[in-house]
Amino acid sequence: MVIKPPPLESRKALLSWTLRVLRAYDVKPRKRLSQSFLVEPLAIREIIGWIKAEKPRSIVEIGAGLGTLTYHTALHVSRVIAVELDPRLARIARDTVGELGNVEVVVGDAMKTPLTGEAVVSSLPYHIAGPMIARILRENTVRKAALILQAELAEKLASPPGSRKYGRISAYTQFLAEIRLGRKYGSRSFYPAPRVASMTVFLKRIRDYDQVAEAYENIIRCLFTQRNKKAVKIISICTGLDASWIPGEARVKDLFPRQIELIVHAWLRRREQCVE
Repeated sequence: MVIKPPPLESRKALLSWTLRVLRAYDVKPRKRLSQSFLVEPLAIREIIGWIKAEKPRSIVEIGAGLGTLTYHTALHVSRVIAVELDPRLARIARDTVGELGNVEVVVGDAMKTPLTGEAVVSSLPYHIAGPMIARILRENTVRKAALILQAELAEKLASPPGSRKYGRISAYTQFLAEIRLGRKYGSRSFYPAPRVASMTVFLKRIRDYDQVAEAYENIIRCLFTQRNKKAVKIISICTGLDASWIPGEARVKDLFPRQIELIVHAWLRRREQCVE
């Protein structure tokens, strides 16, 4: 059965299609999986605009859902691999993209499935968004991503050092990627409607995940457990290094990714000397 989504002209039409499909397959969204389906054509058009500008050849979609975003993105790239954890939704997504020949819907956990596309597109379930962003940035095959996230998390990713929202995920993402925030969308952009607003985020890789990035990730995991403490002291506790070159009043939350990278290089040099 082919259930082609409607044109991206009306939220009412897309919501009506979503409800009709859910009834036809007798499927109810599962709260424990944060299942909420995108019904905002403007958000899909925004991602399509990004695809036209960035021109990725292949896309991995995380969380195919009903296949709405899958279908519309597949019209603009050579290949889409859509990963869906819920077999019920994977069946629907296969039917949605049934007339297209460039989409593979895979049943699996995106936290464990290889991300083999040049770009990732996803309306990420809120409960896995943080870990999934980290996972995306560990896959060097992925050079860019267009994500719909909880607005609070999106703003946190782009927050500068010293700000209230700047944290470990901010320092990690900014070290590996250029971040651009897109539009903000209200709860009515999804069905069922979540209690929070969402926002599009566009990532472009600026460095590969390598030995330095792995050490960086491990060190900030320790540093940001004490984000409000004086940086010099916490750096010493986490790495054993003397970081007296950092201003004495600076807190962990004030550290720029470049400063943390210098600490990482010093830690790696010392480790290599100890091995020798």
